Amino acid sequence: MNSEQQLTVIKQLGEALAKERDLGQFLKTLSECANMLASADRCSIFVVDDTTSTLWSQLAEGMNDDVICINVGQGIVGLCAEQKQPIIVDDASTDSRFFSGIDRATGYKTKTILSVPMFDAEQKVIGVFQLLNKKNGQFTSDDVQMVSMLAVYAGIMLDNALLHNAMQKRFDNKSEALIERNLDLERANAEIVSLIREKDELVQAAAKITQRLANVILGELDCLYESDAKAAKNHIRRMRVTANLIGKMFSSYTYSRSNLPPRERLNISEILRTYVAEFSDVASFSAQVIKSMVDSDVYGKYRICDLDIIFHNILLNAIKYGPEGGVIDVKLEKHPTTAILSVADSGPGIANKERIFRENHREIKDIAGFGKGLQVVKLICVEEHIKISVSDNKPSGSIFTLEFFIDQG
Repeated sequence: MNSEQQLTVIKQLGEALAKERDLGQFLKTLSECANMLASADRCSIFVVDDTTSTLWSQLAEGMNDDVICINVGQGIVGLCAEQKQPIIVDDASTDSRFFSGIDRATGYKTKTILSVPMFDAEQKVIGVFQLLNKKNGQFTSDDVQMVSMLAVYAGIMLDNALLHNAMQKRFDNKSEALIERNLDLERANAEIVSLIREKDELVQAAAKITQRLANVILGELDCLYESDAKAAKNHIRRMRVTANLIGKMFSSYTYSRSNLPPRERLNISEILRTYVAEFSDVASFSAQVIKSMVDSDVYGKYRICDLDIIFHNILLNAIKYGPEGGVIDVKLEKHPTTAILSVADSGPGIANKERIFRENHREIKDIAGFGKGLQVVKLICVEEHIKISVSDNKPSGSIFTLEFFIDQG
């Protein structure tokens, strides 16, 4: 398969996965795509189960509908998950790491192997591509590069699919429990309706977000195929920014205040500048411009994870609701004991300022989102004693203002 055909396969994958909600079909589609990209005879996708430190798969040919379970660290696929690195095996019969139990169960003869890990937004291994028996020769570094590119995109999508599958199981289990108990039927029915609505809204929001950002990645892949070496780096950078954006958008939905790291003295100025630079690329997708005036050496005692969520959601909100070609003004002003951050956009403004920080509230329903980001920002600000407010911008738009306490050192 040449480069043009490989890019076509990835583009078709993006279109298929953006519409796919069934986990089994999702994994099958990923497997078929990896098979075509690397010209392998077979491909299985193993999913990591952190609760049991195992990997499972239902996609191994010759195993009917049986689920294969392998311990993390066992065999080539287990080592790939443990070491977080791709592994190529040129001759399985002479490799002591190879686990032959599956071959014995299926009668299949494994000769060559390529295992590539998939990561979620937090760079945790979430699954492994296991490709068997290259059709023409041995697996190469080109195969590793192409399947790894697929893994970057597929890892975020798999994380989303697993989240949807977990919510479906939660709904099914809740329904079964209600049938068995048959108590407080009206309250239980209301809860089921709420769960269905929450699930459907999440799926719809996730589909809109993922499709929009997937189109960005696919467009960059098309440009990458036509570009020279210097331009290729720019397209790869934009794809990395977009993939990172997907992960962080989902992180607000699963955010938890448990097991937080200790606070530390952080340079708020430098962290903010990093986010402004990153989101300038995101803003450029809709011809928006971020202008910034950031005072230097603003230090405060906070958690880096908290500042990540605050800056990500505030800047993303300004871009989402800002008009095409609009300007976003970011200012960080240092005062004797505090520093004031303001982020101003030129969008339609916020009519429901009292509700903007409530869970699942979205100011404009047609704009993709979970309605969760600003609620998490408000939660962090309350717990960290950061004052946050929103006001009207002139002639249009909104201004988010945050007041941080300075640590003089």
